[in-house]
Amino acid sequence: MPTLAYLHLLELAYNTGGSYSWYKESIYKRWAFLLDSDYKFSDKCCDVLKERPIEKWHKKTGYLPIIGTLASESIKRRNAWLKTSCNAFDAKKKLSKPLSFWKHDDILHYLRDYNIPYASIYGDIVEDKKGKLKTTGEKRTGCVLCVVGCHLDKTNKYQRHKQTHPEIWNHGINTLGLGEFLDSIGVDYGKDCGLADV
Repeated sequence: MPTLAYLHLLELAYNTGGSYSWYKESIYKRWAFLLDSDYKFSDKCCDVLKERPIEKWHKKTGYLPIIGTLASESIKRRNAWLKTSCNAFDAKKKLSKPLSFWKHDDILHYLRDYNIPYASIYGDIVEDKKGKLKTTGEKRTGCVLCVVGCHLDKTNKYQRHKQTHPEIWNHGINTLGLGEFLDSIGVDYGKDCGLADV
């Protein structure tokens, strides 16, 4: 007998207007086995790993956070920026987002032109054949161990982390137990590529 969670998952296979989408259903069915698994995951991950620590730090220090998000990264971030601009000091969650109106290319130009140090996980800033700037390492990091979308890359961030940042790889794969989860969804995270030096 299907669980309530599974039935809800199948409801998501319908478009907003009520028409059935075989494509959506195939996506949801692919991941349905996770509903009955022992893995604990939810849409609250970002809240636990990012939002709550910022709130805790603000209460402890009295300082307001400065966040490096871009309005171009999502509709939610764009709408938040349109509502409050870069400084949301009158909002319930007070913070500053000075990079909101920047584009990714603006940031790379600024870092390169003014020789600003940045995290090594991005590699070097280079020009491609069309003269557009890119990084030789990670393009974006977001939450460095987030599993969302990792099944879409032939060479995913876990494989790269094992080579470039073995401490992060070991923490995520072994300490947090992501290796077992990635095995269950068929993602190669580099376990057979030699040992990570930590």
